[in-house]
Amino acid sequence: MKKSLIFILTAVFALMLAVDSNAQGKVINLKFNDWNPDGTPATTLWKDVVKMVDEKSKGRIKITNYLAGSLLKFPETFKGVSTGVADISLYLLGGAPGIHELCEIYDLPLLGFKNYWQAFRIYTEILNEFPELQAENEAKNVRILSIRPMPAYWIHSVKKPIRVPADMKGQKVIATGYYGTMATYGGGIAMQTGPMDWYSGLQKGVVQHIITAYPPLGVFKLHEVTKYHVQFGEGGCGNSGMAVLINLDLWKKLSAEDRAILVEAYSWYQKAVAESDLKLEKMFIGISKKMNQTFIQLKPAQINQWKNTAGKEAIEKWIARTEAKGKPARKVYEAMQAKIKKYK
Repeated sequence: MKKSLIFILTAVFALMLAVDSNAQGKVINLKFNDWNPDGTPATTLWKDVVKMVDEKSKGRIKITNYLAGSLLKFPETFKGVSTGVADISLYLLGGAPGIHELCEIYDLPLLGFKNYWQAFRIYTEILNEFPELQAENEAKNVRILSIRPMPAYWIHSVKKPIRVPADMKGQKVIATGYYGTMATYGGGIAMQTGPMDWYSGLQKGVVQHIITAYPPLGVFKLHEVTKYHVQFGEGGCGNSGMAVLINLDLWKKLSAEDRAILVEAYSWYQKAVAESDLKLEKMFIGISKKMNQTFIQLKPAQINQWKNTAGKEAIEKWIARTEAKGKPARKVYEAMQAKIKKYK
């Protein structure tokens, strides 16, 4: 009887140790990747994310940030997360064409958003309402942790502005994903180069224009070489989706608690960096104006030229190509358009 009692007590004690060990858990060391240079407001916020995750996990999750493309170069981002070179990474949807067809809705130009915060709300709602968006990434071993729109895209030019599609003829334009349609529709050439090559390309005349938002224009000092800035109203000519990706194998190993911590932290980042980006936009526009650069606000008729040509072509081609693979492109697009009409 005494031996049985000792055995039972020993087993209970061992179980208590196992539970305590499991509760404490092993430290999870994660590698985070971003191509942006250190010291910018956006990358500074990554330090806050590291601290937030460390505190909420009680030291269980440690994140090391690799910035300025030191872990993965811009074109390698999606593949690098998929294969586990990086555990988590910033990722521009559309930065690797053909990888996730349905998610390319976030990269379509001229969708008609009224303003930035309307786009911000709709991007997250669409991701949450259509599980097919996550499913196509998970098929490639990646999951989206959070998403936001980039600030409004403009056309920035070195020597002469681009107002309508016909002005693109013979021009070389830095444009990722479907924004390349805006260049090629008018007879131009779309150049998909990484951010680290933007400045030298524009300065040396290898390319003459870039379609991007104002914050990256300033961060990479492109306002020093571009002299003309064409705006498509407050909503811009588009807002490419900026996501945070996580390796799916890693995601599956995490507890529900740890998953929630990462989603909360990287969703917080998206809101914080959005507010920072809009401040940067205002600041860099001010700098460009002090440099006596030319700002052009397109008239409604000019914007409609783009919507009825390059915009319509990009959207319809995307729908046809994506639905041919059995994905509900038109349903997602129509849901987004309904939200644009509904929200201010």
